[in-house]
Parts: sequence; C-alpha cells; structure tokens
Amino acid sequence: MRVMVVDPRKGFIPGPYVVRMGGWTLERYLAEAPESQIWEFVCGEVVMHSPAPPSIRMG
Repeated sequence: MRVMVVDPRKGFIPGPYVVRMGGWTLERYLAEAPESQIWEFVCGEVVMHSPAPPSIRMG
C-alpha cells in the first residue's frame, strides 16, 4: 500500500509527521501494512510514522 502525505495544494509534506487511518481491522493490517515501514495498529486505527532515517529503520 502506498500512502502520500500532501498539503491542500497537493505539495508533499516533509517529515516528521504521524498519519492515523481509521476503520481498519487487525486482519487487514496484517495483510496490507508493509513490513519495511513503521506502521502500528492501535484500537482500529493504523498509525504510520514519517519515514525514519536509515540508521533506525526496522527490517
């Protein structure tokens, strides 16, 4: 899944930022959340952190 964070004029927002997407199930999270990025599942929401520097990326 690809997520792009943009401002109202469609310009990219540089990090750091946190995106919260509601309406997810645990099953959907396990099937669709990329392992190469920092995503969390919390109370029906996916929480996505802005890209981490290479020195602290997981995976």
